[in-house]
Amino acid sequence: MQTWRGESGPRPPAPASPLSGTLRDAEFESKFLGEKRKVTVYVPPGPAEARTAIVMADGQGVSAFAAVLEPLIVAKRVRPIILIGIHNGGFRGSGSAPDLKMDFRAREYLQGVDPERFAQHLDWVVEEVLPWARGEYPGLSSRREDWCVTGFSNGGSFAAWAATLRGNVFGTSIPLSLGFPPPAEPPKGPLARFYFAAGSLESFSVRTKQAYERAKAWGAETTYKEFVAGHDSVMWQIAFVEAVEALFPASAGSGPHS
Repeated sequence: MQTWRGESGPRPPAPASPLSGTLRDAEFESKFLGEKRKVTVYVPPGPAEARTAIVMADGQGVSAFAAVLEPLIVAKRVRPIILIGIHNGGFRGSGSAPDLKMDFRAREYLQGVDPERFAQHLDWVVEEVLPWARGEYPGLSSRREDWCVTGFSNGGSFAAWAATLRGNVFGTSIPLSLGFPPPAEPPKGPLARFYFAAGSLESFSVRTKQAYERAKAWGAETTYKEFVAGHDSVMWQIAFVEAVEALFPASAGSGPHS
């Protein structure tokens, strides 16, 4: 892959190198998924108390987001945040021909592809991963607003749907460049606050903005940011940094305005 960055392109955040915090991989059997699955957890330096938790889809890439998050924590621009990266199910077919039955990432992240598998995966996250994390890291915040879910592309769709369906668990969501917005009908449970972002040069910006408009119509606290970028990993890191600064400032205060 090549990354092209023009004069109007957003500047990437400076990463921590090396990390002062820790990265940990864990694997355990899931009764909901019927198989072993992995998580990668980033724990920032500092006291283990009152930490915010962000569950991140495509958790294989947690280290890149931890690297741009840690400078904000160290500089006390945001509160201490633990990243809980849930690894995706991957593609389990052979060859290059598209086969959604073998694309477990799509089946688990996109509710419309395989509703049953999507529900099982969401149950895995809420009923297994979160209790495990609370047991392993007892200093995690008890406030639902401090439990966030994020992701990009298909993972961004999962982040929006998870916060819509389980707003009692996830009080905050950061969906990036999603292609499958939640339904227009407002959720029955409590509303999460949303921070959507996409690139102006990607087709996913249309669906991301549609998701923003729907959440806004529900009455949710919501923000939409658009960058001069495509479907771009650097843009997702920039958007993530801006989102956590707005949503989880080190000092008490209100979140972003729509």
